[in-house]
This record gives sequence, C-alpha cells and structure tokens, in this order.
Amino acid sequence: MSTPLSPRESHGSDSRFLEYPRRVFTLEQFGIDRARFLAELAPSFYPLPWDTYDVRREQVRRLFAAFPNEHPRLQQFLVSYWSGTETLTAIEDLLARLPTEERTALESVAPYRRRAMARFRLKRLGSHWGQERLPDETSFAQGKLDSGDLRALPRLFAPMEPSVAENAGFARLREAVAELVAEARPDARALTLTVHQMSVVCRPGQAATNSPEGIHQDGSDYIVSALVVERTGVTGGTSRVFGPDQKTILLEHTLQPGEGLFQADVGSPLWHDVTPVRRCESAQSNGIRSVLGFDIRLHSL
Repeated sequence: MSTPLSPRESHGSDSRFLEYPRRVFTLEQFGIDRARFLAELAPSFYPLPWDTYDVRREQVRRLFAAFPNEHPRLQQFLVSYWSGTETLTAIEDLLARLPTEERTALESVAPYRRRAMARFRLKRLGSHWGQERLPDETSFAQGKLDSGDLRALPRLFAPMEPSVAENAGFARLREAVAELVAEARPDARALTLTVHQMSVVCRPGQAATNSPEGIHQDGSDYIVSALVVERTGVTGGTSRVFGPDQKTILLEHTLQPGEGLFQADVGSPLWHDVTPVRRCESAQSNGIRSVLGFDIRLHSL
C-alpha cells in the first residue's frame, strides 16, 4: 500500500526519521469511491453539537492575560470550569474588575468547532480486520496536565451517529487505516481507533483551528491527524509534521477533500499541527473545513 510522498516532504539529514511513517493518502488508494464517500458523509457534520471546550479555553486564556497575579486561582478554577462543575459566576469578582468592553468580549466568545466521536476495536482475522463499535464511551483525554496541556482534562463529546459509524465507505477506511498501521508494525493484531468527527466553522474576520494547542503530539501510537471530508470557502488549514526540535518541517501539505495524513505519534520524534483556517473573502457564507481524525492505539490479543 505504497503512497506517493507529498511534493513538500523532506526527510532531513537524519535517516532515523524514515522508520517513523508519515504519509499523505487518498481514498482512491483504498478502493473507496471519493465522490460517494464525501457526498454521503459531508452532510452529517452540519448538525453536530458545538464544542464548548474551545469557548472555555479562550475565556480563561483572556483571564490569565488580564490577571497575571491570579494564575494559581485561575488554574484551579479552570479544572472545575472545564469539567462543568463551576461557571463564570465563581470568579464574578474578577469579571467585575474587567473593563466593560473586555467583559462583554469575554462573555461573547462563540464556539467554532462542531464535533462528535466514536471508538472502534479492530482485530486481525486472517486477511482482513474484524470491527466492532465500542459502547458510547465519549469521554476523551490526552496529553499531560503537568505540562499545561488542557487536553489532559477529560472532555465529553456527543456520540457519532450510527448512520455515520455504519457507513460502508467509512468502515472500509477504518480497515485501511489498520493496514497502514500493520505496514509499520507487522505484529499489530488488535487496535482501538478513537475517531473524531469535527467541523471548523469560519466566520468573517475570524481565524479558527483544529490545533488550538499548537505543535503537539496526541498521545497515541499512530494518528490520522485529518481525513478531509469538506473544505468550502476557506484558506489555510495546512497540515505540518515536524522533527523532534518542533521547528524542522518534514512534511507540509494542504489536504483536499478525500485526502488524509497518517503518521507515528507518541514515542516517535514526530510532532504536528495544522495552520488556522480563514473564510475566503469571496465566500458568500461561513467557511467550512470538516475532517475525520483518528487516534490509534495498539493492543495485544
């Protein structure tokens, strides 16, 4: 299942990077009808619930900037606010100290990502992979809190709709992703795929991103950082893979609908991000970039 390299890929001078896969792929390479896949799945992103964690992240970021001497208190508040056990009323005294314009802006922060998720267990059964959807356990955490990574705090997302999870093209894609892992790890016999269904909505004059944490690793053995399902009325959204210095770009590609990026993650020297997306000036409505992202963990049978 070889895949052409991106025209903007570089291995750098360190040949050790070669053992850690990173590749751009297309649906056609897996025998998936691109037009049908995109037509069937793209509409399913529009009714997804909003990701309110992005709102909380941005609000507390603004509070950190406004009250540098209150960082210990705000860090403690953030944990409760993130989990939904407290609201902004818990820091009403700080809000009252904000200039009216800043408080209004903070309370007006709007969500820009819609998302849902599902988990699947895949097991090697001879020449193919058996699949089952795991119970709708939709709590998700990644990263390390002691490093300041908010993703280490559990987040709850809506479950992916059965019509999406059971789509034939999507099922074939999951098996193909398992085959990509098997190419890198021939001993792989069982995998858990956590699949994130995400749509970034770009409003006029605002940038949006699927990588608010910046250059990072996701904490899984392998990932598909994005399989783009829709890209309408936007600029930006370039996927980048970095070396261990988190500066050297090893691969850079703006994924188009029907293209994905597979790579090694935790335990590898590879890091990644995606540049912000903005609404095209010529767009008549909000810009949209919808993707499927995969966090892949290996398991022993």
